[in-house]
Amino acid sequence: MKCTISRKVQRIPRAPETRAWYAGFRPARNAPAGGLASASAPRTKDTEPTATAKQAAPPDRKAVVVSGAWRVEGNELVGSSPGDAPENAPSLLLLGSTRLSRYELRFRAKIVKGTRFYAVFEYASLKDCCFLEVGDIGGREVSLHNMHAGEDDVHEGMRKPFEPRLDTWYDVRIVVDGSRYTCFLDNKELFQFVADQSREGRVGLAVWRSSAHFRDIVVTSLEGKELWKGVPE
Repeated sequence: MKCTISRKVQRIPRAPETRAWYAGFRPARNAPAGGLASASAPRTKDTEPTATAKQAAPPDRKAVVVSGAWRVEGNELVGSSPGDAPENAPSLLLLGSTRLSRYELRFRAKIVKGTRFYAVFEYASLKDCCFLEVGDIGGREVSLHNMHAGEDDVHEGMRKPFEPRLDTWYDVRIVVDGSRYTCFLDNKELFQFVADQSREGRVGLAVWRSSAHFRDIVVTSLEGKELWKGVPE
């Protein structure tokens, strides 16, 4: 799939591992109930800067397009994925290059075509990340997923009925406090779970077989330091 992004957002080739992110769009049905299990193995460290190493640096405003078509329209970021996109081909954009462990991601989103959008967090790779899916199961649910080693670990306790409407803005908030993850939609707490260990990862946005607008994007540390605000440069 060709990756494009316009108006100041750097055009970047799709990462070769994109094909591995299939389970997020075909959830496992045999996972045990009772909450979301965490990955037992630690995430692989790489050369990306940590939040501690960049504490004195200004907010990171460079986006990384992993896949799909993204563009900026005024103060809104628009992500698109064709209606016939394969199950393993979401449109994914990462906000900044810093791995984080204690932070809050907030944004507003509306679907203009299709059924869903995603808040991606704790991203280490396409095989190892978490995401909140608004409009799962053909636009009938909201769900929380944990990807580890290419497998989707989603449980019945991390699904709730929800039917997003077209052209309607929704407020999303993700709070990551070390190993504790809390997800809110329109100021209502949806899910919370505690992993076995703290992790570090990046944050992003995604769509699949849909088009969505994102605005008022803010990432802050839990200490109040601004890490991202607005659309990409």
